[in-house]
Amino acid sequence: MAADRRNSRWLVWFTFAVALVLSIMPLPASVAVWRPDWPAIVLIYWVMMQPRSYGVGIGWLFGLLEDVARGALLGQYAFGYALVAFLTLSFYRRIRVFPVWQQAFVVMTMLVLHLSLSLWVRGVSGEDVGGWEYWAPAVSSLLIWPFAYLLLRRLAVIYKVN
Repeated sequence: MAADRRNSRWLVWFTFAVALVLSIMPLPASVAVWRPDWPAIVLIYWVMMQPRSYGVGIGWLFGLLEDVARGALLGQYAFGYALVAFLTLSFYRRIRVFPVWQQAFVVMTMLVLHLSLSLWVRGVSGEDVGGWEYWAPAVSSLLIWPFAYLLLRRLAVIYKVN
């Protein structure tokens, strides 16, 4: 039983690592604008499905890794992902019973809040805040959520993550 639990944790951390790699993988500029926020998608899924194991601290840690990987202001993604994890923890019982398409809109709302917070941090630090392209990851994450949810759910069933 304990071995199964340890093996299931490896799956969770593996999906976090894959999400981090997908977030920094080079893409053509025209496509990179629409890159979904993979780390946030994976974070929302695991916090929603495993609220006792993953929470605000994991969001903060994962955000710090994202800050380092992207060369962002240290704490920018950490603060945003901690907010996303907190919101997911606060509403996970409600979110879990929604159909996947409604969950996608909840995910987009959380990402808009995360991007708003990040935009504020960038503005305060004097960085260029950009135009409409800044919000594109929230829209693409809305579209990708149903597929990501089904894939992560299938992996959780196969590897007995409960």
